[in-house]
Amino acid sequence: MQVEIRIVTTDDQFGFHLLESKRFPEYRPIIVPGEAIIVGQNMMAGDESVGWADIIDLGVDISENTSVEEFAAWLYEKLKSREEKIQLLVIAGAEIPIDEAEILRAIEDGLGKDEQ
Repeated sequence: MQVEIRIVTTDDQFGFHLLESKRFPEYRPIIVPGEAIIVGQNMMAGDESVGWADIIDLGVDISENTSVEEFAAWLYEKLKSREEKIQLLVIAGAEIPIDEAEILRAIEDGLGKDEQ
């Protein structure tokens, strides 16, 4: 199943930080902690009222082998380390705060929607 994640940030280096890569977006699937696979990456520039923002869209494949808890903890740490520059976090269509428990809940809720 796939979960869509959108991050709106004023940090133009966040994509590189997130994927620990010298190029963003990468043009190959990336396995991140928890064995989640980031298969789709897109970045666009948006014009926000507080200045330019980068919008990062991710498609994350979650399988039965994925530790959703480990993936949520990894994503939380990445976001928390640059929280002052994160303007918006949307997981599976729901806007959520940068909070590890909320990230986990939103991912699990997103997976539940796919099963219905």
